[in-house]
Amino acid sequence: MFGRTLLVLFVLMWSFVWGQVQKPVPPPPLVAQAKADSIRQARLRLEKQQIANGLRFYRTGNFKRALPLLMRYQRSEAFTPEARLALGVCYLKPLNAQLPSPAKAIPQLQRASREGGTRNEASLALAQLYLNGVRNLKPDMQKAVAYLHQAEAMKNRQAAYLLGQITFYGTSGAPKNETLGIEYLQKAANAGLTDAQWTLATIYTQGTPTFPKDLKEAKVWYQKVAQSRQEKSNTL
Repeated sequence: MFGRTLLVLFVLMWSFVWGQVQKPVPPPPLVAQAKADSIRQARLRLEKQQIANGLRFYRTGNFKRALPLLMRYQRSEAFTPEARLALGVCYLKPLNAQLPSPAKAIPQLQRASREGGTRNEASLALAQLYLNGVRNLKPDMQKAVAYLHQAEAMKNRQAAYLLGQITFYGTSGAPKNETLGIEYLQKAANAGLTDAQWTLATIYTQGTPTFPKDLKEAKVWYQKVAQSRQEKSNTL
């Protein structure tokens, strides 16, 4: 009887010891952290590459191939403000069965308008969206002008040009101020925007009931238009 008890105790002890031997030993904390960091870095490298591919397609106008890549990685740590701007613009393009989606585009563009080096372009994109409207989004001049001011404050010449036209002519019920409109147009024109130079030349040539003609000033701007076009042709 005593021998049987010893045998049982021996078996139980051996089972316990064997179980401890077989139990996996967790890696030291530093090793586990290093492994996790390595996996994270590898994932980020892959995501950065895919986002870069999406931006490459976007810059070449291939929105159809850019959109799925940018959509897939929009929550990645590697998703840059430029990628967010590109995603917002892609949402506004009619691609195959997909119609423009301002509801998806606006949050992306709004966030891009608050981040890094895309604030300028994203603000202009939002302004143009509210100026023209798209699908079920109706034009909203108040919001458009607010975003134009935001972009113009960051030296966006296209925004200055649009503000100049809206302000000079009082477009769509916006307050009309010819003097201020000319100032905005001159900012855009002096920044080299040919459309603004041409608009100034036309205004000074034709005048308005409250804005006198000035053919001398018109000639100056026509010459700038010719110079800008010549410079552009030389670069082609």
